Amino acid sequence: MRLIKLILIILLFASCHVQQRIEQAKVDAVKMDRLENPCINDTILRLVPGEIFTQHDTTINIWHDSIYNWTYDTIRITKTIKKTDTVKLTVKDLYLIKSLNDSINVHKRIESKYLGQLEEKTKELILDKKQGRKWMVYFISLIALLIAYVGVRFYLSLKFHK
Repeated sequence: MRLIKLILIILLFASCHVQQRIEQAKVDAVKMDRLENPCINDTILRLVPGEIFTQHDTTINIWHDSIYNWTYDTIRITKTIKKTDTVKLTVKDLYLIKSLNDSINVHKRIESKYLGQLEEKTKELILDKKQGRKWMVYFISLIALLIAYVGVRFYLSLKFHK
């Protein structure tokens, strides 16, 4: 009976961590995939329309000779060339951009934490300086009172010993 209870308790504790293990396995799988395939990028497809242009190829001059009619005919041959449409692929590495932004945000959080600690320490230092000045005034006053007391005692002892 005790063995069964012990086994149930162990299974209960082990089952509580299953969800955490699944989440950790997902994170580990993504990390391994990024290590194996670092160039998985987000690609943007863009269609660039082709160009149409004409090119002058040849010119032929024809001369008609007759007795009284002198005429020239000119034939101009041109070629129309159509450049085909092209597809341009633009690779945008959004994973790297997001990763760098996350890194920047982490450093900004750390910086703000340290700035807050610096501000707290500065306030504490100001309070400590004020308290230190107060105690210094007390100490100097006590020394001045002691010196005055010793001086008065010395003066009185000289005055009454005569």
